[in-house]
Amino acid sequence: MGRVRDAWHALVGTRDATPLPVRGRHAYDGASSGARTDGWQAIGTSANAEVGQSLDSLRNRARDLVRNNAWARRAIDALVSNLVGTGLRPIPATGDKALDRTLLDLWEAWGRACYPLSRMRDLVVDVCKAAKVNGECQSGL
Repeated sequence: MGRVRDAWHALVGTRDATPLPVRGRHAYDGASSGARTDGWQAIGTSANAEVGQSLDSLRNRARDLVRNNAWARRAIDALVSNLVGTGLRPIPATGDKALDRTLLDLWEAWGRACYPLSRMRDLVVDVCKAAKVNGECQSGL
């Protein structure tokens, strides 16, 4: 509550808003020590260094979860659906309606040529799912 009061006073300028240091308090709760942080072994290496040794195992487990766990599958589907939406769609604004229509037709034709069994959106969905589950994706167009 003291932080809110100090912020309010700083906003309206009614008194000095410099907070007084509280003994034993840190700027972030994660920096404090106590019962909640006992046994927490924080390592200062990068995420890539941490994952490097067990990347195959983590990737295989992630794939297995998405295949066999409805919660994990739904989480990935919801994330991908929110990221991709209706797909990539250009909006040409040349000022010439016939040229705009031609550009959209060319875009659709290119999408069908890249991914002939479906729409371009499906390719983007597949790439996004692979990236989220596997941690990476390689696609050649």
